[in-house]
Amino acid sequence: MKKFPRKYLLPFLAGTFFLVLSTGCARRAHLSASIERFEYSPSREYVEVYIQIANDGERAIDSYEIDYRVAFDSLVQDGETRGLNLNPGESRTEYAITYVGRGKKVSDVSVTNVKW
Repeated sequence: MKKFPRKYLLPFLAGTFFLVLSTGCARRAHLSASIERFEYSPSREYVEVYIQIANDGERAIDSYEIDYRVAFDSLVQDGETRGLNLNPGESRTEYAITYVGRGKKVSDVSVTNVKW
């Protein structure tokens, strides 16, 4: 049986180390967001959006951006909110407003993208 050449030992160990890190042994961040509720009355021009944000991961998230969409009268209006410093296991409610105009019928508000 042949011996493993020493010149391949360092690349083999480095490759194994990066493989272990990329398959789940490293601490990961995970941010989830969902619409908690929204408020709008036909006499007002703005939709008030309350978004529940939670850090479900194992590391702190320094900053994040949540994109959302308001659907009304067969139209859509996109909006975003940003936040800072969310520790592992922590959650909060973000508040955002979106202009849609008076007398509209808001049918849905949904999260479209989460970035951190």
